[in-house]
Amino acid sequence: MGEERLVALLQESLATATRTGAAKPADFTRVIVDTTVQPKAIAFPTDAKLLARACASGPSGQAARCCLAPVL
Repeated sequence: MGEERLVALLQESLATATRTGAAKPADFTRVIVDTTVQPKAIAFPTDAKLLARACASGPSGQAARCCLAPVL
């Protein structure tokens, strides 16, 4: 969307809120921004996990050449 369009959208939203009486200009003198980030339960593939998956896939191709011993 781009920064310019987002700024225009925000300005129009605030102008509409003021025009309709939903907000007063004094309401915009201080802004509180909540930057809380919620962690997601995403398992990122690590090199060890990728190697274990390759070794578990069987004795063919690249997996057979790179795996020295099975990971238990």
